[in-house]
Amino acid sequence: MRKNKPILVWIFLVVILGVVVFFAWKLISPNQRNVAAWKNADVRCLSNREPVSGGDYSVLQILVDGSPEAIPEQIGVAKRCMAELYTSDISGTIYIDPATPEKTFTLGQFFKIWREPMEREGYKMHMTVNGLPNTQFENLVLEDKQLIILEYDRK
Repeated sequence: MRKNKPILVWIFLVVILGVVVFFAWKLISPNQRNVAAWKNADVRCLSNREPVSGGDYSVLQILVDGSPEAIPEQIGVAKRCMAELYTSDISGTIYIDPATPEKTFTLGQFFKIWREPMEREGYKMHMTVNGLPNTQFENLVLEDKQLIILEYDRK
């Protein structure tokens, strides 16, 4: 029995380590955090598939003190699924791909998927939509071929 004791201790330690690594991965996994953010934004995680909407999109441009800021690629994209709103590159194009045709999304939902605040401390925010001033900000409903420009200027 004494000879088997060290082996049993090692097996026990390996099992415990495996369990800890598994749960740490689940907590830390960016995909899990992303999908949770999508759910909080009332945006579904749809299995990787061809877009349903036929290519609806809005374009978001962000200017901070007059300088352009890139919108990251792959917002709304995870290993096993895609959000109903997503980017594929750094152009600022937000693809709108609802699970059902009547579903609409807001700019605020996109920022929740991105996991970035829309407002920035120390900055005043201005927005234009298709060249016209707009104060709907996070409540702006995203529509096909909109050009949304968010400008952040120091207060």
